[in-house]
Amino acid sequence: MKKYLILLSLLGFFITFFQLHQLSQNFNLREQCSANALFINFSMLQVQTTENPAEFIKLKDCMTPQALDSVIESLRIDYFFMPFCYGYIILGCHGASLLAGKFLKRFFSLLITFPAAAWIFDLVENIYHEKWLTNFPIDEKVFEVVHYLILAKFALALFAFIVSITYLIFKSLSIIKRKKVMWQD
Repeated sequence: MKKYLILLSLLGFFITFFQLHQLSQNFNLREQCSANALFINFSMLQVQTTENPAEFIKLKDCMTPQALDSVIESLRIDYFFMPFCYGYIILGCHGASLLAGKFLKRFFSLLITFPAAAWIFDLVENIYHEKWLTNFPIDEKVFEVVHYLILAKFALALFAFIVSITYLIFKSLSIIKRKKVMWQD
């Protein structure tokens, strides 16, 4: 059952990632903006990590109409991407907790909350970015909170992913080594 969940997570991840990648091909800046900039295209990461509201508005104003529509559509598709991405990390943490000893089992059980929290932060981020891209007024305090939520989202998800995958690889290699030793005896 777990193998099917992992495969379903990966399949959903790649299908939605492909859709997001296709939309990102339209992320272009207007000519008058790109002449002064070092880049003609932009990425979703640039939209997410703008430092202040003025920079966000400047980036939004420089987007072509097709790019703006594509960014908004990407935010909407991201709602379908999140369960697969964060679900995969949660499954990795759960798998690591099943293989771990008593202390590490508790650690990985706690680590499951990291991608769950990152998922919630990602939902909040998408809601606000979609509002701000559709001309909803930007409050500086809210923008700052969302900016820190984005940084926390990346930190929590990456930490949980790296720790759980590293442990699973280590555990798999130690099991393989044990089987080889048993085979040679």
